[in-house]
Amino acid sequence: MARPLCTGMQAGSIASSLHWAEGIAPGGEPFPQNEEMTRENPQGRTHSVWSSVAEMAEARPSLALRETSVTIPATGVAENPVFGSAAMRLKGAK
Repeated sequence: MARPLCTGMQAGSIASSLHWAEGIAPGGEPFPQNEEMTRENPQGRTHSVWSSVAEMAEARPSLALRETSVTIPATGVAENPVFGSAAMRLKGAK
């Protein structure tokens, strides 16, 4: 999952942040917002162009891609109701 975040980046640069919740690193790219999506966001509904998930047993402040030394900051999002709930569901689906 780290490679798509780093593809085409200059060696040694900093990529977009990676989220972490409950041992899971969910990722994705949100759709541009429209009125309907903006109304659904407070209800916990999200819309993504793509999404992915990877196991990440322990939280770390950042990851570094060995081949290019690109740094990926990691943000803890377990307290966020959408990410926390999704992480718990994904862990139960294993």
